[in-house]
Amino acid sequence: MTHNEKESLEFNLFLKRRSSTIIVFLLVLVFVIALYYQMDMYENVDEKVEISDQFLLTRNLSSKKQDITVLIIVNDSESAEKEYNIALNSVRCYCEQKKYRLEIAEDTDFRHFCQQENSMFRRHCIVAHLLRESEYVFLLEPGMAVVNPDMRLEEFIDDKYDMTMYDKFTSWEIDTSSYVVKNTVWSRDFLMKLAEFETKIPSSSNDNTALHILLQKTFYPEFTEEAGNCLKILENLEFSTGNQQIMYTFEACIRTVIGENHEFSNMRIIKKGTGWAREIWLTDSKWNQNRDFMLNGLKNSLQTTFAHGVLSDILLGRQTWRSPFSTPPIQGQCDYSKWDYDQSLMVSKSEIDEYLIEKYEEVEKMRWQSLAAVGNYMSKS
Repeated sequence: MTHNEKESLEFNLFLKRRSSTIIVFLLVLVFVIALYYQMDMYENVDEKVEISDQFLLTRNLSSKKQDITVLIIVNDSESAEKEYNIALNSVRCYCEQKKYRLEIAEDTDFRHFCQQENSMFRRHCIVAHLLRESEYVFLLEPGMAVVNPDMRLEEFIDDKYDMTMYDKFTSWEIDTSSYVVKNTVWSRDFLMKLAEFETKIPSSSNDNTALHILLQKTFYPEFTEEAGNCLKILENLEFSTGNQQIMYTFEACIRTVIGENHEFSNMRIIKKGTGWAREIWLTDSKWNQNRDFMLNGLKNSLQTTFAHGVLSDILLGRQTWRSPFSTPPIQGQCDYSKWDYDQSLMVSKSEIDEYLIEKYEEVEKMRWQSLAAVGNYMSKS
């Protein structure tokens, strides 16, 4: 073999070894990339599972039968029947099947001992008075409809607490329009204090604002000084047209003072999306039988046959709804095993979770924006 042939052979061997090294390197690189994306995929799946589990209803499936009165307070019975008949009939049928007492009360009938001017405050006085007749009162809004009659009200009762409320989904407020309350001296006293707060805060505020102040005074009196800084925000209510935003800023402030605690000595607040009811329009009227119990917002004047979309939202508004029933429940024909549902609106839990996650993130962004605005009011004082 000549010298040139020898060099050529060695060069060819070098190229083969180099090619093999490059091929091995590329295979390792492809494997690492594939492994990375696989791990990332599992992380995303775990994250989605964790987030969606955040909206599981807070239920006690082993709860015992309780003496419950379902209470709905309306301004005028005749008007309520016209505006909320679908929701009201679903609750009537549900109570009939489950053997709960149902009382639909006109708030004007209680004016002789509940003299609050604002009906939002007056309703808490009414609950306190009617509470003496039952072990528990479950307050519902007239626009709340039962869509899953297999669930029981007792599943949302915890005997350790005199009162159970829940966080609104569309804001960081505690909902004052629906709660379950036990007949105790403490709960009746608390409700009357809430009703009487009407005269202690600016007239342009509401019972949500009052509740947050009362919670701090009742359970965290040691934070009075910090809460005082939040109360300065309310001083702007009488001089502004953006009162709703001012109240949101106050409530973001006061809940930061209270902290993330949702359980107190006599009361618990069920976290966002895990209570017995949510707004129907949040998920474009879609629902899931394994995670939804009641849907709120079934006001006839807002009913439509159109799904949400850019055009329909502009023309009709975001709070329109389509009926979950193909044939609504009728009083006197309450066999809910024969309730007819619009099957096109019954979807998977994962689809409902996607709607809720999107709204949850939107509300969280708004909450942080409200917290950022707290400093603006502090600088004015």
